[in-house]
Amino acid sequence: MQVCAGAVMCGVTRLSVTLAIILFEMTGSLDHVLPFSLAVLVSKWTADAIEPLSIYVCFRLFHWRYTSLIIARIFSLP
Repeated sequence: MQVCAGAVMCGVTRLSVTLAIILFEMTGSLDHVLPFSLAVLVSKWTADAIEPLSIYVCFRLFHWRYTSLIIARIFSLP
């Protein structure tokens, strides 16, 4: 279960090494290092193939575009 949760989290945030270390420290078992690392790497590669930007960058770009549209609309009114 923790391997799947780590893979999903890595696919969304793209924090591959950090997430593998955090998951390893949560379990405290050396038996889970290889499954964590493989799941994190595969999910990162898959997410990069689908969308090269992380969710944080996508959110910032969306927020910037939306804010700039609002500002342009406010200042274009007579």
